[in-house]
Amino acid sequence: MVDKYLDCLELECVLRERLYGKLSVDTVFVGGGTPSLLSSQHLDRLGHIIRSHFDLAPVTEFTFESNPGTLSSDKLNSMRAIGANRLSMGLQSSDDELLSSLGRIHDRKTFEQCYHMARLAGFDNISIDMMFGLPGQTVQSVERDIDYLIELAPEHISAYSLMIDPDTPLEQMLDQGSLTLPDEEAERQMYYTYRRRLAQAGYLQYEISNWSRPGMRSTHNVRYWRDRDYLGLGPAAHSLMLEYRFGNPESLEIWSEALMAGRGPAIVHEVRSIPNHMSEYMFTGLRMLDGIQFDSFRETFGCSLDEAYPGVVDKLVDRGLLSRDQLGIRLTDLGLDLANQVFMEFV
Repeated sequence: MVDKYLDCLELECVLRERLYGKLSVDTVFVGGGTPSLLSSQHLDRLGHIIRSHFDLAPVTEFTFESNPGTLSSDKLNSMRAIGANRLSMGLQSSDDELLSSLGRIHDRKTFEQCYHMARLAGFDNISIDMMFGLPGQTVQSVERDIDYLIELAPEHISAYSLMIDPDTPLEQMLDQGSLTLPDEEAERQMYYTYRRRLAQAGYLQYEISNWSRPGMRSTHNVRYWRDRDYLGLGPAAHSLMLEYRFGNPESLEIWSEALMAGRGPAIVHEVRSIPNHMSEYMFTGLRMLDGIQFDSFRETFGCSLDEAYPGVVDKLVDRGLLSRDQLGIRLTDLGLDLANQVFMEFV
């Protein structure tokens, strides 16, 4: 399946190059799925495909996502050889019991080995993904997670609240009563423990779920949140190019069959309307703690924020969910807790 995937990925690259020319890109993100499952030889071929069809000269950030249970020195060296300069590692928790309850294939010791291998391979920009609100997790165990992170000193940390997807083993265990999640108050305490402790350790929070050392924000993810174009390749990948949004099928078979027949694989097509553009601009921009600048909104849409959403900002300021100054608006601490309520006001 991997060979077939890479064959078809190259066909999709050829198709996009015909449409857009050889694009110059400033960020590359090889994401999941779990790209670290690829062998070193497959990683080499993936690098060849990317270099052949895109101009990588402007690239400042080239990220690989990885699962610690699938990494090796050879794979890490192959990632570096094809240009990767940033590694995102999914630790999720430093507690082996919690990792086991989530069905993760790694434990803390495996993660540590992979983290140090990545440093030896030359990765000087590592992001670690964490989760909170896990079954059986307490605020004290989150404190231990953060102690562990501070000791490791990665350049970037993401921390997300657990989401239970439908038709998963976790959902079944919840339904059967064999699993108990922390209540909402405890989950919020965990989030604010991350905010307080990481700030004390010198990490800057720049987005609802993301912290970095100064100058080490995820440039690629900021592209999404700041409403810039991006091109996605592969099954389930989505793109936004020149106000045109399109998305590929999730199925490897359907995606590959279209490409091998010489057709574009996208099955989702949408020309983004101005109201939809405004809504996306607001709820992605407000995820950033810098918030939204009035001048940037006017430059993008040709009208003021108050003209586009009469009375909405004032209402949210009065409720304590937004703060406003001469430059723009941003979420308050209460707004961070109730962000979805804020975003819905702009939809």
